[in-house]
Amino acid sequence: MNERIKELALQAGATKRSVCYGHGDYRTELQLSDDDIKKFAELIAKECADWIDRQDESRCPYGIDLLEHFGVEE
Repeated sequence: MNERIKELALQAGATKRSVCYGHGDYRTELQLSDDDIKKFAELIAKECADWIDRQDESRCPYGIDLLEHFGVEE
């Protein structure tokens, strides 16, 4: 998983848990509640909107359009 995605998941409230896959193979997974998933989706939309705004030299509000599309407040 992308490190930035992990950071956003943790920022949204994800918890880490260790899972054993057998034969001593332990991995850390992130777990999100329903409320955390909503926050996680909002953070991703905001991150995308910010990135779009930084790329767009014409200053068109595509980032704002994206947030409105997903119902995310700035």
